[in-house]
Amino acid sequence: IGVVRQRQACYLKAIETRPDFAVAWSNLGCVFNAQGEIWLAIHHFEKAVALDPNFLDAYINLGNVLKEARIFDRAVAAYLRALNLSPYNAVVHGNLACVYYEQGLIDLAIDTYRRAIELQPNFP
Repeated sequence: IGVVRQRQACYLKAIETRPDFAVAWSNLGCVFNAQGEIWLAIHHFEKAVALDPNFLDAYINLGNVLKEARIFDRAVAAYLRALNLSPYNAVVHGNLACVYYEQGLIDLAIDTYRRAIELQPNFP
């Protein structure tokens, strides 16, 4: 727990010093997610992508947390934005397929997962 609190303090200081530092917002989102603070994680990832609309990892992290929270429509939006930035990212295709499956969009889930496998044949 000491290391997590140190990281949290470090990222908070970075944000205090540079409020426009998207990486610090995203990293703090990861800390909050690891602590089970889903809503704080979502807030920080959303702030990161608002500051840097081309921040691929923040969109992926946002999609992952929204998927965990079962906020599927917003998870889809985050993953689609990530794919707009990185269309050949098999992991994002796979994550998106999982959300489609959870939404009951089975055909779309299958097609999206197939795309992940096309991009990375050994995809899990």
